[in-house]
Amino acid sequence: MTHIFVVSEKTFKIHLEYMFAGTGYGENVPDFINVEKDCTKADSTEKNFVSMIADISRLRFGDRVAFYVTGCKKVFGFFTVASNPFFNPNYNDYLGDNDHLGRYLPFRVFIKPDMVFCEGATEHEVLDNIYDIDHPYEMCWSLIYRKLTGMRGCSFVTDYEQSRLFYNISKLNDKPLLAEGYTYDPETQRIIPTDKTKTYVGSYDSTLDIKDRLLKITNSFECHLQAYIMQNYDKGNLKSILFAENAMRYWIGNEVICSVGEQRIDILTISLTKDYYDVRVVELKYDRPYKEIVTNQIIWYLRWVMQYVAPNINTKPIKITPVIIAAPFVKNTKRKREFYDACDEFNRHKLIPYLDSGEIQINDIEYVSFERGNDDISFTRLF
Repeated sequence: MTHIFVVSEKTFKIHLEYMFAGTGYGENVPDFINVEKDCTKADSTEKNFVSMIADISRLRFGDRVAFYVTGCKKVFGFFTVASNPFFNPNYNDYLGDNDHLGRYLPFRVFIKPDMVFCEGATEHEVLDNIYDIDHPYEMCWSLIYRKLTGMRGCSFVTDYEQSRLFYNISKLNDKPLLAEGYTYDPETQRIIPTDKTKTYVGSYDSTLDIKDRLLKITNSFECHLQAYIMQNYDKGNLKSILFAENAMRYWIGNEVICSVGEQRIDILTISLTKDYYDVRVVELKYDRPYKEIVTNQIIWYLRWVMQYVAPNINTKPIKITPVIIAAPFVKNTKRKREFYDACDEFNRHKLIPYLDSGEIQINDIEYVSFERGNDDISFTRLF
């Protein structure tokens, strides 16, 4: 998986010199990470912070990292993730020799060089140039949508988009840099190799585990549930809910924008098996589900996946499963009956379209209940 951190020229230099990446929310300081605190429905600051925790919690050891630098509007790469994400509680965090970031980036991860190229690819080359593109679905929509919305300091690209990004950057460079350390020169807009390394001495021992927060607060939001899933998607039965059992490798994205109107798939996963690609379109609801999730949202998400995701992986047959993770029904209410009827209707009449060289199979909807206990969170597949 490849993740994109959006940084300024000033912070990019420090990220390179100290080998870490981070994201934050202006000058706001999260007060709920290590402190018990009530949460109200109007607490937008907490929602923003938890969404950032969800974003950076997506990262795993060995994932690839690239940087989009806002000043020069270029994408630079490539690095790999070298730690678990962590929380840095100090606003004034001098990283060893008085190089202050100039902004608060509390959610961080260490990185190490992978294939570091001197020159970065311009935004025009990555997002606008269509000289070797034959179809709209071949464009880098993950970054295009991110640019349009102006959000997500830690974003992602699909494996297909990453291969195009690597091509665009590598063709500008003779070969990757080999050095002990790196810095950034804003005058030449290049990554510069150095023979000096700097040691990160800021705080890095605070974890980002959202579980206790999710268990405690009354007015939780879907972002809390999403953050928990991002932290645990490769553990326990969540792994079997989100990925094919026999997956050789997999990809996951959260808040996947799928229209210029900013509609978002809560979680999208792609598993590669020996015989097929397994794609799961996941809708999260902290409350009980309702029929419009099936009749409106799921239909739109599937259409977008078939038009913009599936064509880039259609070297094998593709199986797409809609998954709804929500609270369970406790009574046989009208809302429950309407939701179940909508699921039955979808399962009976769904189509099985075809692409040029790969079959797409739409599976039945899966409904997974999510429940909070005294000290744990459970997920149960109901159908």
